[in-house]
Amino acid sequence: MDPRTDETRYIGQSVQPLGVRLGGHRKHPSPRIRTWLDELRLEGLDPQIVVVRDHVPYADLDHEEQEAISAAGLEGKRLLNIMFAGGNRLLPETE
Repeated sequence: MDPRTDETRYIGQSVQPLGVRLGGHRKHPSPRIRTWLDELRLEGLDPQIVVVRDHVPYADLDHEEQEAISAAGLEGKRLLNIMFAGGNRLLPETE
């Protein structure tokens, strides 16, 4: 979540501690995420992690992640994810 706007910017899944997962995004970010993280860093901010769904069975993680991404897209959220809906690859709008 963007701490400046409280806007959801990325939805993902993790079986690791959340700080470890965020560290992975910092170490190997996609270009979209890198730009956003760099903007936050220049302002002395870190992204906020908000758990959307907890205790999801491992076998259901991909499905639950796609459901959350699709729902956010339908709500008009401008995610940095590459989203998949109905088998079509959709890119979130750019800023």
